[in-house]
Amino acid sequence: DMSKLVKLRALRVIDCEKLRHMPVGLGNCTGLQKLDVFVAKGQSLGRTNPNNPSDSDDYEVGRLVELNRLNNLKGKLRIEVDGKWSSESEARAANLQGKEKLTALEIKFVGGSSRDNEMMLQGFQPNANLMDLWIRGYGGERIPSWIDDNDYLSNLEQITISNWRTCVFLGSFGRLRRLKLLVIVDLPNLEYIESTTTDPSALSAAPLLPSLEVLRLKSLPKWKGWRTTCASSSSGAGAIIFPRLRYLELGRVGLEIVPEEFQGLSSLEYLQISDCNLLKGIPEWVES
Repeated sequence: DMSKLVKLRALRVIDCEKLRHMPVGLGNCTGLQKLDVFVAKGQSLGRTNPNNPSDSDDYEVGRLVELNRLNNLKGKLRIEVDGKWSSESEARAANLQGKEKLTALEIKFVGGSSRDNEMMLQGFQPNANLMDLWIRGYGGERIPSWIDDNDYLSNLEQITISNWRTCVFLGSFGRLRRLKLLVIVDLPNLEYIESTTTDPSALSAAPLLPSLEVLRLKSLPKWKGWRTTCASSSSGAGAIIFPRLRYLELGRVGLEIVPEEFQGLSSLEYLQISDCNLLKGIPEWVES
């Protein structure tokens, strides 16, 4: 029980691989400014006493609600999620929207069903000041609404997405004006980053990721291109694509040709294409 540690300002939890839950009373440490990781276990995993496995009914563990009042947290927070959850409200209880001093958030799913993952990620809507976002191990098929809201996440500068098991499309990242780094790794079913826009005229209305400098796409065996509406189509002929991109890495992607979306990258300084066994040739725009 940590309820008496009211003056605690930092809790470092490093390399504790067998940690199964957080302590009861952590939520009373409202002056806490630094917390490396919060381990969130669902109903089926969190209530077994490690010292007495038979004592499972009354054994209390720190739930996500312990995060609710920790609104002085600064810097980066990682949340590890596992187990079965009853509703999205359990994730909302963490009150990530109220943590305006957090600039970086990592959400790591280490288990749970597709439905549980979807509920929890929707409920983990962060504060609008967030600059860096990592989401790892997501097993849901649907993207939460807050990821698709470019206006809400307008301050994002870095996004890292890895080990998403089922997603075919990702969110509409294309209008994130401040995004500088985008890493997408190990998505075995991903076909396109974005689906066809509902307003084709929007393709040429503004540059695609105007501040993006680094793009890494790796281990995407089914990837076909940026969006289902190709940038070279008539509706997107005038689109400006990645005007500041200087580093592009394509590794272990299932492409036969490099997508036309990457044509005309005048600011590109470094291009790496590796382990693309289906690639039939280097496009002319690279050779020129």
